[in-house]
Amino acid sequence: MSCSAEPDDAGLCFDQYLAVLSDLERKKLMQRDTLDNLMLGLLTTMLIAIALPTQAESVWTLGVGVSLESSPIKDDDPRLSPIPIATYENDNIFGGTFTIGTTEGLSYGHSLPHGLSVSGLLDYRTSPLDDADGSVTDGIDRDLAIEVGGQIDYLTSRGIFSASVLGDVSGAHNGVEATLTYSLLIPLGAWTFQPSLGVHYRSQGLGTYLYGIEADDDQDPFRVDDHLSPFASLTTSVDLSEHWSAIALVGGEYLPDAVTDSPLIDDNYTINTVLGLTFNF
Repeated sequence: MSCSAEPDDAGLCFDQYLAVLSDLERKKLMQRDTLDNLMLGLLTTMLIAIALPTQAESVWTLGVGVSLESSPIKDDDPRLSPIPIATYENDNIFGGTFTIGTTEGLSYGHSLPHGLSVSGLLDYRTSPLDDADGSVTDGIDRDLAIEVGGQIDYLTSRGIFSASVLGDVSGAHNGVEATLTYSLLIPLGAWTFQPSLGVHYRSQGLGTYLYGIEADDDQDPFRVDDHLSPFASLTTSVDLSEHWSAIALVGGEYLPDAVTDSPLIDDNYTINTVLGLTFNF
């Protein structure tokens, strides 16, 4: 492959970098998930699905994973959860990339000049309070939230800058989440490492849905104020063969005082570890 720009300090030119990103996207090594707990906050923003041109018109990804996640909720033990993975991507629908999957929701993205891409998003979310152990969440019930929004990604030879916004359209919390993320891809042979840093902004409606007590719950109400919640992760993926890939993620999120002041919350952090195996065809 020839370079159309000067190589950067690592000797990787911009065209080559985009080719690496495109190949990773085609193999779904950077998947965008829409789970409702910490894995939502992490995998949604750290395993980014970027709408890039690919060599294949459509890709299926099937696999299975497991997540071990700590909980900030009082008397709630760490949760070990299976993650079924089923994703379909087509890059030939109305000139863009259409993706739908069990861990990604639905998105439609379009590539723009100068390393930019934009995506429309349709996701779902449930509150971790619904599945918490112990008595502190007795009488608390949350509806499934349907969220729509958009994402813009800026690809450079120094990394990926992403911004996304999701808003509730189902009336479950009437809140908003906005996320800024910086990710750096480090390909080393069959291995790829992706450290990421970012921050979530969550409005009062969403914060209360996740960590607080609503007026119609069977407890004294507690509204979680608007807040910023920083996070970090390291994703590692490896090609086991032409079709098989393995992925691992470890990440953490810091919960500010607006969250920890809730009578339901005990810790000011969450930690999540994910292991997965996928088959692409």
